[in-house]
Amino acid sequence: MMSITKQTLDGFISKLMSDDTALNKFLTDPTNGGQEHGITKAERAVLRRVTAHLSNNSKNGFGIQRDLSSYRRSLRLLQNVLHKHAATHATNQENTDGLTTYSFHVYITGDPNNPGAPYDKPSVAYTNYVSFTKSGSFTTIGHAMSFNPPSNPSQGDTSSVNLGTVSDSQGNSGTLSYTAIYLPVGTSTTNFDWYIESFTLAGFSSGIDGTYDLPLTDVTGTDRAPFWFFSLNGNATEPNTNQGYSLTPGVVEGDNGVGFNDFLLNSSTQIVWQPIAPDMDYGFGPCFSTPYAPVVLGIPILQRPVCKPGEMFYSNSTNVVIPSDVSKITLALNPDGTGDVRTDDEVEITFSGLAGTYTYSHDYSQGCIGYITPIPPVDLTSELSMFKGNSINVTLKCSDKCGGVESSSGYFLVFE
Repeated sequence: MMSITKQTLDGFISKLMSDDTALNKFLTDPTNGGQEHGITKAERAVLRRVTAHLSNNSKNGFGIQRDLSSYRRSLRLLQNVLHKHAATHATNQENTDGLTTYSFHVYITGDPNNPGAPYDKPSVAYTNYVSFTKSGSFTTIGHAMSFNPPSNPSQGDTSSVNLGTVSDSQGNSGTLSYTAIYLPVGTSTTNFDWYIESFTLAGFSSGIDGTYDLPLTDVTGTDRAPFWFFSLNGNATEPNTNQGYSLTPGVVEGDNGVGFNDFLLNSSTQIVWQPIAPDMDYGFGPCFSTPYAPVVLGIPILQRPVCKPGEMFYSNSTNVVIPSDVSKITLALNPDGTGDVRTDDEVEITFSGLAGTYTYSHDYSQGCIGYITPIPPVDLTSELSMFKGNSINVTLKCSDKCGGVESSSGYFLVFE
């Protein structure tokens, strides 16, 4: 008899965010997924609608197929709702001594060398966390986080605080400390505030120890810098103006936003910290359009039986502008130009413009030898140089050759 694992809905979502096998299994049959994690029928119904937009009559998840990251963006929205719901119902009654208990969550990746997240797995930025509680009659976030700023600080000064013993998402204990830095508010030369620069974990048996540091420097070519974002009871801190690209209403922009030290709690008892970085260099997708934005040529296709041997099972056509000053053009799995590509069995990509036509093709089955061989990113710079500065049409086709099953990785066209 299968044993049921006691796990919350939020915990199961975290598993779907980080485990490709679990997400694929759930998408295959979302009407039955999650029982081994104690997920109820009603909770599965919610997850089914959030991820696959399925009707009450759907029996499986094959109706719609998308990149797994697309499903995870929907799951992330539900996770935000759950955090707000938990905050609403959190215990915030005053103790007999008049103190209130506050709960803090700090989201991490588990890898200090990638404090944001690997681009091919952005979900890990939201599935690992450490948490702790503080009781007191606090008025500001800084006060609740034991922050006592140095007197007469200068720009760039830092101050570190040890918050003591905390727990990770698996219940392991360790210590958490953080470093705050004194910086100008936006472009001001007279108004300064304290911002979180890094969190340091130590003593955890789960292997997440280290300093998670988001470098507070502008992303090259933009006015954006990575930062630690905090929210109160599931809500963003306060509205702000548009600084070059569209922002979610209510989201503070880090170096142009509000520091934590003097920010009023306003009866909030749930404080959540998470890393925000507006550039692929830090493990997140770009928040704005640039001439070098990677282009999706094809989405991943999950393995499925071949209906008709030799059939073309996926195609996509898109218009692409080749930058005039591009120095490198790469065909790759990931939008940062990394990752092996593969199709079971063949891919054909045709580039057509006023300058002519070029077709790239590859047989990953190597003549149906019995297995598929992925290949590293493909440098197409010389082949596509004739299209520089022009808009072209790109058509990608994935085809079966050997029968049996068919599938494909995603394909990005990446410019440098």
